[in-house]
Amino acid sequence: MFPRSLAAVNSVVMLHADAPLQIGTIASLAGVSRPVVLSAIGTLEKRGLVTRSRRLKHDEITPNAKSLYFPAAYHTALIDMPIDAVLAPYRWLAVFAYGSMSRPGGGRRDSDIDLLVVGRFPEISAQRKLQVDLADLGTVRYGRRFDALIVSPEEARAGLESEDPHMTNAIKEGVLVRGEWV
Repeated sequence: MFPRSLAAVNSVVMLHADAPLQIGTIASLAGVSRPVVLSAIGTLEKRGLVTRSRRLKHDEITPNAKSLYFPAAYHTALIDMPIDAVLAPYRWLAVFAYGSMSRPGGGRRDSDIDLLVVGRFPEISAQRKLQVDLADLGTVRYGRRFDALIVSPEEARAGLESEDPHMTNAIKEGVLVRGEWV
């Protein structure tokens, strides 16, 4: 993983629906200052992970999907999504990103980011609040909804055993972004 400010910039650039992005927009979405963004973009450029172009007197930043390191940077962006504060009040065990956006270069401009949250949620209202809070966070930070499927560990295991497509896709083919899964 990257240092926090670099991780925030990488995550916004790699996952945002509206790429290319201007420096000021990246700073606002990542919650860091403009000089921090410029430094982070410089680092990402040196590694070949982003490209910078000039349009109407503004620099625009785009992920470089042709880079050999793009898949690693993309997966790092998923792992570095800022979901910890939203998850903090809950008893979660693992969070997976799955579906088209879990694959480097996958998804379209209108794709959401599918998340499977495995945990203990005794009240349906808690599950609903988590779904809404995650959806809002994704929309604000990335211009994409986080679409969360919330299940208990028993439901996840049963889904795997019965080859449920959501469980199989999320747990076996998705990206573990938080926690542990046994």
